[in-house]
Order: sequence, then C-alpha cells, then structure tokens
Amino acid sequence: MNGTKSGTPTGTQGRSKKACTECRQQKAKCDSHLNPNEPCSRCRKVGADCVISDPFKREHKRKRLSELQHEAEQLRKQLGSDHGSSNRLASPIAVQPVLTAAADMSRTPESLNAYTPAIPSPKSSIRVDEPQIIPSNIRPPPVVARDMPMAHSDDETQPRTLNNTVQIEGREISDIFQIFFRDYAPLMPILDPATTPNSYYVQSPLLFWTILLVASRSYSKNPTLFTALRQPVNDMLLLSLSTNATPVAKIQSLILFLTWPVPKIEVLFPFSGLLLHLAMQNGLHMPMASHEFSRYVAIPKDNPTQTDRSLANIEMQRRSELWAQCIVVYQRTCLQKGQPPRAMLDLVPESGQKLCQRLSPALTTQLKCLEIVSKCCVSVFVLGVRNTSPEHERSLGIIIRTFENQLKDFQESLPSNANTLYPTIARLQIQVFHLYKDLSGPHDGCFTQLARTACSVIEHGKILFDKPETYPSCPIFIVNALVIACSSLLRLLKSVVARDLDVEQAKSSFFTGINLLNGIAVDPSDFPAKCSQAFSQLWSSPKAFRKADGTEHTTLRIRSRLVMAPPIDVIWWWRDEMGSEQGPRFNDEEKTGTAEDIEIPAPDPFNMDSEFHFLNDEFLADFEWAVSSDYLLPSESYSDIAWPMSNPMLPSP
Repeated sequence: MNGTKSGTPTGTQGRSKKACTECRQQKAKCDSHLNPNEPCSRCRKVGADCVISDPFKREHKRKRLSELQHEAEQLRKQLGSDHGSSNRLASPIAVQPVLTAAADMSRTPESLNAYTPAIPSPKSSIRVDEPQIIPSNIRPPPVVARDMPMAHSDDETQPRTLNNTVQIEGREISDIFQIFFRDYAPLMPILDPATTPNSYYVQSPLLFWTILLVASRSYSKNPTLFTALRQPVNDMLLLSLSTNATPVAKIQSLILFLTWPVPKIEVLFPFSGLLLHLAMQNGLHMPMASHEFSRYVAIPKDNPTQTDRSLANIEMQRRSELWAQCIVVYQRTCLQKGQPPRAMLDLVPESGQKLCQRLSPALTTQLKCLEIVSKCCVSVFVLGVRNTSPEHERSLGIIIRTFENQLKDFQESLPSNANTLYPTIARLQIQVFHLYKDLSGPHDGCFTQLARTACSVIEHGKILFDKPETYPSCPIFIVNALVIACSSLLRLLKSVVARDLDVEQAKSSFFTGINLLNGIAVDPSDFPAKCSQAFSQLWSSPKAFRKADGTEHTTLRIRSRLVMAPPIDVIWWWRDEMGSEQGPRFNDEEKTGTAEDIEIPAPDPFNMDSEFHFLNDEFLADFEWAVSSDYLLPSESYSDIAWPMSNPMLPSP
C-alpha cells in the first residue's frame, strides 16, 4: 500500500532508527522516520509498498539468481534421468534469465547452444567428433547408425510452415535433424545434438530452418524440399541482418550456410565478412572480456564459488570454439573465392596461442593450417602475381618453400594419429602457386610434388566420402580442394611437364576426382557439377591450353586470383573452347611478353548453344567473376566531369 505504513512499529522513537525494506534492499536513504504514518518519499516515487520489518534480511540478487539456475539445472538432469537420455529436455535459450552474456550469447552457460566436443553433454546419447583422418579408419564412426530407426522423444516434434508455402510434417523434421547430426555435425560441431527440434525453433527460427536446409540435401524421402527451402532461407538470413537479436543463432546459421552453400546464391564472400564482423561485434574474439560488448554488464563476483568458476570456464570454452569456427569459415570462403584472407591469430592477444590452448586438437589443426596458407597468400600477393620473369619465379619459389617448411614443422609436431586431411589441403593450397611459373622452364621437381599432393587430396576425399549416401554432406571447402587438385592435374598432364610425372597415377586420381565431384553435386547446375563437366570436356579436347598455331600455352592467363587462379584459368579455357563457334578464340599467334600484354576477350555467355546454357551469370558468380559490363567508376577522370553550375552556392570556375 502506498498510502499507509505497513509493519509492526514499536513506537516513534524506535521507528526513527529503521528504514523500510525497499530502501534497505536497494541501500538507499530512507526518510520514513519523518512521517511515521506515510510512505517514505522513495516508495511514493516508485509506487512501492513501504514496509518496515525487523526480521528483514537483504537478499543478494545475483547469488539468488545463480542458486535458482543451479536448482533448475538439477531438476532438468533429474527429468532427463527419469525419462531416459534419448528424451532429455533441452531448455531453450530464449526463456533463460539474462546473466552477463555478450548480447544474448546465451542465457546460461549450460544452455549455450554452441556445442563443444571437448565438453560433451553428460546426458547426450549422440556422440559428435571431429573427423580424424588416419590410415586405418579415415571416416569417423557415424553418430547414428544408418540402419538404426529414427528415435523420437515424448516431446513430439511439431510441424512447421515457412512463408505459408513450405509445409513440413513433424516426422520429417525429426528425420532431417537426425540426418544433420549424423552426417553434417561431425564436420562442423557447433550445435548440441541433445537439443530437440522444437527447442531449436523456440531459440531461433532462422537456425531451425538453416539446419533443415542443410540436411534436406540428403533427405531422399522428399527430394523437392531442398529446392523449396533454399531461397526462403536465404531471404530469412538477409532479413535477419537488420537487427542484432539472437546473434549466436545468427552466427551459427551463417557458419552452416557458408559451409554447405546452396546453388545460385551469390553472396558467400560478402557473408564471410559479415560473419567475422558479427562475431567481433558480440565479443567472441575476446572471450575473457566478452561481457564488455554487452548492453547488460554483469559485475564479476568478489568471491566466486567453484561452481561459478566452472560455469565461467565452460562459457569461455564455448565462445572460443565458436570464434575459432568463425575464423576457419571466413578464411576458407576467402580462399575459395580467390581473395587474400586475413591472418587472424595475431589480431588480438586472445586470438593467438591462448585461443589455441582452449580448443580441441582438430580445430587447432585447422586454425594453424589456414593461418599458414593465409600468410602465404598475402606474401605472394605482395610479391606480385602478374610478373613472369625468372627473378620473380625464384622469389616466388622461396616464398613457397618457406611456408611449406612452416607447415611441415607444424605437422611434425602433431601426434601420429592426428588428422591429415587439413594439412594435406593446406599443402596443396601452397604448392599450387608453382603453376604461376612458366611450365616450359627449368624446375626442381616442384611440379612433381604438386601432382603428388593433388593425388593425395583426392585420395582423402575418396576415403572420407566412401559411400554415395555420404556425398551430399561434403562441405564446400573439400569440394574446393578437389577442384584445385583436378585443375592442377589437368594442367600438368596436358603440358610438357607430364614427362616428369607418374602419368598413370595422376590420370587415375584425376578421373576419381571427376567422379567425386559428380557424386557430390546436389543439383545439375551447382558448382561441383559444372566443374566436373568442364574438366571432362577439356581432357578430351586437343585445343586445351594450346595457342592458335598449336603450340603449348605455358603460363596462366588468369593470375590475380591466388589459389583459385589455376581452376579459373581452366574454366576460361573451357569457355573459350565451348564458345569457339560463337566467338573468337584467344589469338596468341603474335603475342609475346608478359601476361599484362595479352588481352583476354570474354566470350558472350548468353550466345552459347543450348547444350551449354549453364555458361551464364550464375556459373560465373561461383568464381566471383564480375559479370556486368558496367564500370563502378566513370570512364573519364573526375577532373573532366562537367559538374552542374546552376547552383548559386557552387563557386564559379
């Protein structure tokens, strides 16, 4: 009551020494003694009941909140043990009370939806591991056996509708989520497999639909679902950028979207920068100080308990894992688009050695390998990629050997059963710069090493994806590695260098790579399918990599796209070959000198025969080609532009 004083006073003299409970709780000055029969001024102002109580004890809110959360977690564990681990109830992030967390990173560390393999959920019946590529067993055991029936909990999965056009039954959603955590999550372990589809939907509809989009490419019971979902989910992702709500779910969605991109989507490279900046905006790059990026700042306890420290360590671990995955996806996307990636481990003190100490060995391996490749790309870019002089090639060789040795030293520090997939791909991405040299010049066996590494990458892909049902789960970075390996082998086998190679082994690996790309394709018009067709047709072409007079073209014509320059150069030759009836071939008869002197006419992709209708803007966008004929800048210099002079505020010339 605001108009009366509640409580059991012992007299005016005694009450003058007492403050009301509201003021005592807030440690505020109380003037209740000035008017014993009226509320104090602070209670009148805030509309609170003014009560004086002798047994009142001030409550520590943060401590009470921690106790309530601990009690809730114990109850969840008891419920999980009562109903069995397969029926574990996962509390959605969206309904947890706010703690410190950098802008909705999580409501409690235990419910943080960024699954960390190093700290598995105790009740989870699904095991998610990083793929460890070793000779005896390269592919990890499946999370759920393929002949195991899809299990469902008592919390029945609800049917969902997207944009009033795509309707999915609850049983289909459960099956697709099982497929995701069986085939996809081991390659990108950022989500908790114990969380139910209903909980994921409550946490974030965007993340829920992204999971369905990614795993629907393997859902043979409804092969139309993947096509129906890809554009609406892409639109959802774009619209979600207008706010910073649920940033963790948004970051996880971007990671999945960039790891398993859908055909005909041209925003992967911009999305990679967005992913990195969104993670930094929410403090993931500074796990120790992530609360400083939050609008809700929680002051650390003066005397934290052991439980508080454990929860803080788990939260920091998961933030570190998610930040590391953001770096990995960002750098991979830059590499596959032929752009120089930024080396990230030296960005801030928390992003270097300290970060790697908190990560799993497999994730640390990926980070270190990509860091070496990123620095190599930047060094090559600084040296220059247009020059083909002998002096430039010697400098290029020194850079390649330097980073090869760094990678070798790092790989030797790994245990004998460590993952060999990531170092092998990194070695290929470094050695592919040898193709920037003149193939007809002297070499010290570098092309032979490149061919062996390319064969090894293809062999890794063959073993990792050994069954047709595993093909759709192949992430884009492995597809990109296969494309680089196949284009390198194709270029070497159709050049004078072939005499120094093990031709039979190289041919066998090349054909295996083509078959893998064909199998991995989920759409006839997607990136691996088109690359596979280009490689197949160029292999049978007598004009590939040949000048008009029939002599060999021994240098790259595309030289500014770093590790992707050889594949893009191959595609240019293919476009030239397939479009020869519609437009002129490269005229090299009179050309001498460096690559800067050679003009490269682009065949019109819209005048191709119907057989090559996919040579269009969508195909070019896969390689981040600028397909428009419009220029970003005016053709004349700025000083020559006739500015309007009718405005009297403009100075006269």
